[in-house]
Amino acid sequence: STSSSAAEKKGGAGRGAEDEVDMPVPPVPAILPNTSKRQAIRELMQKRADRKSSKLTQVLVYPTFASRSLEDPRKWTIQFRGWCFKPRVHSLKRRAAVYALARALRIRVGTPEYDMFIKRTSYFMVRNRKGRSVEFEICYDSPEDGEGRQCGVVRIPSPEVSDKYGHYDTWSAQDERELPEVVDQSMLASDAGPTTMSMRAVLDKWGTQANSQIYFVPQRGWSIISDIDDTVKVTEVPTGAERILSNTLLKDFVVVEGMQDLYQEWEKQGAAFHYVSSSPWQLQPYFQNFFDRVGLPGGSFHLKHFDIQNRKFFNIFQSSTKLKPDSIQRIMSYFPDRRFLLVGDAGEKDPEIYASILRANPDQIGHIFIRRVDGDQRTVESLKETFEGIPDHKWTTFFDPKEILGNDGKLKLDQLAPLSTP
Repeated sequence: STSSSAAEKKGGAGRGAEDEVDMPVPPVPAILPNTSKRQAIRELMQKRADRKSSKLTQVLVYPTFASRSLEDPRKWTIQFRGWCFKPRVHSLKRRAAVYALARALRIRVGTPEYDMFIKRTSYFMVRNRKGRSVEFEICYDSPEDGEGRQCGVVRIPSPEVSDKYGHYDTWSAQDERELPEVVDQSMLASDAGPTTMSMRAVLDKWGTQANSQIYFVPQRGWSIISDIDDTVKVTEVPTGAERILSNTLLKDFVVVEGMQDLYQEWEKQGAAFHYVSSSPWQLQPYFQNFFDRVGLPGGSFHLKHFDIQNRKFFNIFQSSTKLKPDSIQRIMSYFPDRRFLLVGDAGEKDPEIYASILRANPDQIGHIFIRRVDGDQRTVESLKETFEGIPDHKWTTFFDPKEILGNDGKLKLDQLAPLSTP
């Protein structure tokens, strides 16, 4: 894996989750002395309008992955995904929904829980910005002639603009000759992990920016597709909506103890990570800060679109039996020669979703791990029914990740199930 530091491997959308969402605005350029008065006024008014628009618009770009093109192995297919929005726009609908939630959760103004609530709901209070064009830049360190290093940039204009929800989700095929030398043939080795590179999204002509990571994943090796809630983060989904929202909006996120050790062990063995969850995109910056804080490996994120004006907050984490399978199948389609581990929990629909995917893709799925959650109603017998017809050596349930790692604290990926299901 090519990465200058652990910090470079992590990092997520835009900026820190606890930071303000204001963006600095470049000063308005001075008007030339020989410009006519009417033209000068027109230009000044336009500059002020542009400045105001730029001041109110922000961009996020989410951690993503790149894969070798299946049609042309000389090219890399890169997914770019992010969000354009106007911060701190308190429409009556949004404000009413958030205030109703605050009352339902019995939050008292002036308490630490109230302060956390205001921060965590801030991305739900924005206005989406459609029709915005974004340019992407892949940044890397390259050797100079002689001593020292210099920063290089590969610029990639977006072929599309943000949709009505402010989101952009676009793909770009880049010739390997246009990419840095670190993304080379050596990545095709079966034991090579993903190469991590920094990227940034630049919004419109004023240059509003956000930073994130691209994970260049080889065609062979192991990939971990992981849920988030109650798999790596304590959410307590089986206990009901009020506890879910309290753990999500009022408290610091808590890691499922031992999952960071398990994932770090797999990361050392060259595994790539993809986090697929029914949580909304508005929480991704907070997830990223949480991952960095507790030491969970970086990876691409695949979350759910959620509009507070059209849905109830209490349905925010409602599991989708379509979104998750589609996201997982889409990831797998770009890596037909990689083996995948599916890691989830028994709190909702992960067992059914993962079992269905394994039946459809027996050669690609190496193993399924299902974490048992306090309060879930599933029995061992019901899980056996879910995985009926699937050999026992292809799936495992656990309460404590140490049950997977074993006494030596290691689990060799290549010692898991064979490629083909007997």
